[in-house]
Amino acid sequence: MITCIVALGFAACSDDDDVTVGARTNADSVNVVVVTGPNVVLPSTATSFDITLQRNKDNGAISVPLSFNTGAAGIFTGPAKVDFASGELEKTITVNVSESIKMFQDYFLEVVVDENYTKQYAVSTGMSGASRALLTIVKEDYKVAKKGMYHSEWLEGEEPAELEYSETLDAYRFNKQTSGAFTYVFTLGEAGEDGTQPITYDDSFITSGSATSEDWADSTYGIMTMKGSTAERSYYDPATKTYWFDIKYTVAAGSFGNYYDKFTEQ
Repeated sequence: MITCIVALGFAACSDDDDVTVGARTNADSVNVVVVTGPNVVLPSTATSFDITLQRNKDNGAISVPLSFNTGAAGIFTGPAKVDFASGELEKTITVNVSESIKMFQDYFLEVVVDENYTKQYAVSTGMSGASRALLTIVKEDYKVAKKGMYHSEWLEGEEPAELEYSETLDAYRFNKQTSGAFTYVFTLGEAGEDGTQPITYDDSFITSGSATSEDWADSTYGIMTMKGSTAERSYYDPATKTYWFDIKYTVAAGSFGNYYDKFTEQ
């Protein structure tokens, strides 16, 4: 159930105050939207994060009420309003994060702009965003563990890469590897008699590439997906500091076969 954790706040104005609150009829036709999102990833040390809002035109200094809805009471605390100074079309607010937030758990936060400062059924030229924005927030402790070169047999090329490690999950990750095409997570098993360690893939090992990408889509069969093969064919060799990934490339109609990728530490 969604509950409200930040009360709706209004900014009061005196006769000498330059900040004015717009009429309830939105006579100025101002449109304020949230442009941050929809996914927010927080590092393990984060105690807050920023949200950016924009308005469609400069109608002077205004104070816009905000509200925040979430099913996780006490985790997020945001300001009751956002203040635009005269001439400002964009403003950033800060949302504080409780120490009780759990690692690698998805949280949902809805940021709501008071309806008297929105044009819900209109499109403002040059603007993207929403007056009600639902953010998915996750805190993680991945840190860069190794740097090196990633070679893709499928693409017949290589590029610099960073291998990340999470102490919480005891897992490794390539984040948006191969020119940003995919992200995948894997773990290392116990070393065998030959010293190599088997690799086990997380279920998330799948391309996030666009269906229109030349590298990741077939002109006839559409989007390409990748799955890591069995641990016997994917492994880490400490002697050469090389990670070998046996990857199966498939489309809806079937498989294109298996290709090896590798990451070599430098």
